[in-house]
Amino acid sequence: MQNRLYILICWFLVTGCATIVAPSGGPKDVTPPQIVEAKPANFSPNFQAKEIEITFDEYVALKDLFNNMIVSPPMEPKPEIFVRGKSILIKIEAELAANTTYNINFGNALIDITEGNSRKNFQYVFSTGTYIDSLSIAGSVIKALDRKPEEEVLVMLYECNPDVVCDSLPYKSKPRYFTRTGKGGGFVIHNIKKSTFKLFCNKPGQHIVCPCIVFAQ
Repeated sequence: MQNRLYILICWFLVTGCATIVAPSGGPKDVTPPQIVEAKPANFSPNFQAKEIEITFDEYVALKDLFNNMIVSPPMEPKPEIFVRGKSILIKIEAELAANTTYNINFGNALIDITEGNSRKNFQYVFSTGTYIDSLSIAGSVIKALDRKPEEEVLVMLYECNPDVVCDSLPYKSKPRYFTRTGKGGGFVIHNIKKSTFKLFCNKPGQHIVCPCIVFAQ
């Protein structure tokens, strides 16, 4: 009887100490989507495709694509972007200019669907010519009155002969290249061809200003 009572007490002690714990699932994913394959390959010359497929190592989504994506030089109509599992599809309907390097910048729109990690400023670049234009310009936009940096300002490059007055270009045509300023008012534009440009800045509700002539050499 004593042995049975001892065994019963031990059984209660063992089962009472057993705690069911859900599996942790491992460390939190903090890595943005990584490219596995792109068809045609990123930075392809002699580009003629009408559809681009970019595959990543995890399922992806596009967040606020309208306000994030910048296509430079602009395409008309704009490319259509679709998500299919771990891939994004880019369909091009515009007639592309000859011997031109195009840059499709997704800004912060490309994220994974599990943790929302953003692949910041992901860019797909191609050229309809035999080489990729590789010049770039970087700077920052500062408000003249208080010397504070300006965010979300549109920075535009217009091809312009320095001996000609080009101040009316923003009212008549679209820029050759453009981007938006980020935190701290900083900006960068990649894949610019060798030429002479005039740089304009514009913020909604404010006047267009012309800070400088830019030589891309």
